[in-house]
Amino acid sequence: MDKKLVNEIFWLRSISCLAIVLIHAIETSIDYYSTQSGSALVSLQTLHLFLLFATPTYVFISEFLLAKAYKDGVPSGFFMKRVKNLLIPYCFMGVAYAVIEGKDSFTWSALIVETVKNIVMGDFVAWFILLIFQFYILHMILSKFLNRIRPFNALIISFVINIAYLGFFNLTQPLAVIPFHDYIWARGYWIPCLGWIFYFTVGYYAGRNYKDIVQWIHRRQLWIFGSTLLALGLVFLLDDLVFSKTTSKRPDMLLYTCCVIGLIFYVSNKVNKVPPWVYHISSYSFSIYLLHKLIMTFIPPIPKMGMISYVAILFVASIFGSVIVAYLFNRIPFGKYVVGGIQEIKNKESMPSIQKKTVIET
Repeated sequence: MDKKLVNEIFWLRSISCLAIVLIHAIETSIDYYSTQSGSALVSLQTLHLFLLFATPTYVFISEFLLAKAYKDGVPSGFFMKRVKNLLIPYCFMGVAYAVIEGKDSFTWSALIVETVKNIVMGDFVAWFILLIFQFYILHMILSKFLNRIRPFNALIISFVINIAYLGFFNLTQPLAVIPFHDYIWARGYWIPCLGWIFYFTVGYYAGRNYKDIVQWIHRRQLWIFGSTLLALGLVFLLDDLVFSKTTSKRPDMLLYTCCVIGLIFYVSNKVNKVPPWVYHISSYSFSIYLLHKLIMTFIPPIPKMGMISYVAILFVASIFGSVIVAYLFNRIPFGKYVVGGIQEIKNKESMPSIQKKTVIET
């Protein structure tokens, strides 16, 4: 088992975490100030599209960590440990979000329905946890198979499957013969792992071949920057011409996200020392992920305020609010099982950038 990680993961996790919070701040602001238009609206919509690499990057990180840490199979107790550390907070937050969603017209029956939808169907911001557990199962089932076949073949097969799956739900109308078709086309298709299988495969081989991947990226500096710009241009082009949804669950996000991950790998390796804020955001990222939208619900829109100013308030307040709540809850017994634990980071001081080794819980 290899639990040594270099700084790229801290950068990836912290940047993705901040991007997810900013995405939701933008969406909330646009919803509240829907009557406003002009350059502010266009700027926020453009930034929103640019940030959509965030959730797929989290998917990549989860499998990267597994593949790097557990090359020869997962240890005993692996699954139950993650049930305690991830699934229990997920369930608590599922109840909390159900309470907040029904606070204006509260009934016990409505609360039960919303809670079941949140926990079983992932009908709230933490739906990502259901996907992560599918990846845990896939890793345990497929790791030996993936070790035996050529990475190129596995990547191509998973890419085609992923493109076909996302293309189907993005380019077709809901099929009436399928039960709950409107819900499935709206967000139900997010949960199955087929919509993320390419990120799983990329994360698996990147984790197992980390040093080779870093060397490959550094030999292709121009390619990394150029491909990222081209992939971003394709995203903007298709957003205007093909896709009606501005979401990370689109086929064009596959290449764009991988290019952004490569770019962050390259740039983070050039930084001599990881800033403390990157460590802190990375450590609190799970709690921020669970809590930030809950905190946003308590920040009402301010009359006559511009959308951009409100985005800034939501972003800063939800980040700091999530960190404070997580810190306080983790000071009491069982608090980490409510709002998520804070990851312990060891041996981070005064280590050179590329050779820095840090131990975290995967």
